[in-house]
Amino acid sequence: MNEDDPDQRLEYCKWFEDMVREDEEFAGKVIWSDVAQFKMNSTVNCHNCVDLAPVNPHVHGGKEVNLPGVNVQSGLSSRDERFYLQHGALPHYHRDVRAYLDNTLPGRWIGRRGAIEYPPWFPDLTPLDFYLWGTLKDEVYRQKPATLNTLQETIEVSCAAIKLDTLTAIVRSAVWRHQRCLAADGGHFEHVQ
Repeated sequence: MNEDDPDQRLEYCKWFEDMVREDEEFAGKVIWSDVAQFKMNSTVNCHNCVDLAPVNPHVHGGKEVNLPGVNVQSGLSSRDERFYLQHGALPHYHRDVRAYLDNTLPGRWIGRRGAIEYPPWFPDLTPLDFYLWGTLKDEVYRQKPATLNTLQETIEVSCAAIKLDTLTAIVRSAVWRHQRCLAADGGHFEHVQ
């Protein structure tokens, strides 16, 4: 984390807590969205793996590039969604995308330079990062798909197998996670018991 990141996380978590105070079902009214890569050789994209240690472990490793795989865009929400959360990936940050979101969801999108500023470094707060991607990758890679088509089919079947009750509980746990972030003064909290 950078020096200002905890302050930005804290500001966002306070906003989120205020929204939950107004509507206890607020977490279910957010469209939580993200993208993950699934590779044929079961390597995990480091973008979706964040070390939440209190200090930088300075671990460096080799990385294969241009491996065949599938990019998966996912979103979690209830039917009564009101807010859209998007990660700050460069294609999502383009001014045309932000202008579209400003026009389509005025004051109701969370993102980098969005109506509600998306703080950096907070995979510990979004259900897709703290639950979905790890669960899906464990299931998909356990089955060792041999082709891109099989990989895609395995991802689809694995997604469909996740029970609605599980997804509902995971989205609700985002409230607890935001509270933990507040208790940690905007810092990471996964390492705290």
